[in-house]
Amino acid sequence: MKKLTALLAAFLFITTFSAFAFPAEKVKEEIVLALKEDFNPTSAISWQFENEHYVATFQEKSVKMVVAYDEAGELIAAAKYVSFASLPTSIKLAINKRYTDATISSSVIELLNAGSTSYFVTVVHKNKLLKVEATPGGYLSVVEKKKI
Repeated sequence: MKKLTALLAAFLFITTFSAFAFPAEKVKEEIVLALKEDFNPTSAISWQFENEHYVATFQEKSVKMVVAYDEAGELIAAAKYVSFASLPTSIKLAINKRYTDATISSSVIELLNAGSTSYFVTVVHKNKLLKVEATPGGYLSVVEKKKI
């Protein structure tokens, strides 16, 4: 699951998928139907096949989405961008309290994985770029740290 989480997060940062595109006609019909039932794609769907999962990238109501399905058409994970302002209050309070003098990105990745939701916030704090994972309850964990 960790690989899949990283994969979905990475796909959100990629702007072009044409070099990696998986032909739509090779995607199983039950997976295409599951995607259309679970979401309302308002743009063309770009497909990938990674780590035995079908990964679709598309727009839903002007929001970039990346979702992964297994071979049986079951949704494994979904990721999208949300604004920091739209986060649960518990997360905003926890981040603002812990990183009082930091620059906090206004764009956050929301990840639904195995039935639970996590948020990935980018924070610049004391010459470090941090990727902070936050749970809806306000628990924070640094998942990546880089010196800048």
